[in-house]
Amino acid sequence: KPYDTLILLEKIKRALQLSNPSNFRELVKKDCTLDLHLSILKYQEQSIELTRNEFRILYYFFMNEDKVISKEELLEKLWNDKYYIDENVLLVNMTRLKKKMKEIGIVH
Repeated sequence: KPYDTLILLEKIKRALQLSNPSNFRELVKKDCTLDLHLSILKYQEQSIELTRNEFRILYYFFMNEDKVISKEELLEKLWNDKYYIDENVLLVNMTRLKKKMKEIGIVH
């Protein structure tokens, strides 16, 4: 059975964590740090807690930073079915994520 890319990445991450727990605790991109265990985004001296969906969206962006990502791709990769989930679910989560990022000084 073919694996979804995000699911496969999570399985690899978990396997590597078992062999070396200090690995993959955080992803760092420029001045932003995404804590993979606590679902927290850190920027400079501030941090915000992310919901499950906000974390998944931001994680996907971190893992695909050099790629243009469409709404359809996000729906398909994060919810496994771009036709079942309404696009508004993604838009609401993106809006909340942008608001939280702005609160700690990250402007897009």
